[in-house]
Amino acid sequence: MNCVFCSWNVRGLGKAEKYRALGKLIGRSKANIVFIQESKVENLKPWVMARLQNLNLRVVAIAPSAGASGGLVSLWNPAVFKVESNIVGARWIILVGQLMVQKRKVALVNVYAPNNLREKRNFFEELSSELEKLSMPLLVGGDFNSVLSCDERIGAGESDSVQGVYSV
Repeated sequence: MNCVFCSWNVRGLGKAEKYRALGKLIGRSKANIVFIQESKVENLKPWVMARLQNLNLRVVAIAPSAGASGGLVSLWNPAVFKVESNIVGARWIILVGQLMVQKRKVALVNVYAPNNLREKRNFFEELSSELEKLSMPLLVGGDFNSVLSCDERIGAGESDSVQGVYSV
């Protein structure tokens, strides 16, 4: 079984059409590790959990939103990734476990960085500190709210497109 990884800033999971779009994305890509940013939810509704189970995503880690912003959700198929421990911060979820495809211990890291420059510096310092404690390969995905050049900002926010779907 291949490991297919998907990361998506959904800009809110409050509406049924977002859940349907998420289900279609997971189904089409056959993703078995999914990182969601900016979920804007504290918990997933029971009917959503049932739908995810139909897609073989049975395990969930959530960093709840703070009011109407933020929020992370990490989903994985336990046949692909076996979690041994997790660290859930306000803006990251770190899952440490066994990637079954490669029989290798790895850390999966789902992040949602702040927009504010000062907050972003603190975020990266704190995240770096957590990641330095781990001595294993990392698979990092999410929304870093960073660009390499100002040209990349053109059109930002115009669509809720997939951040990336990758196969390992």
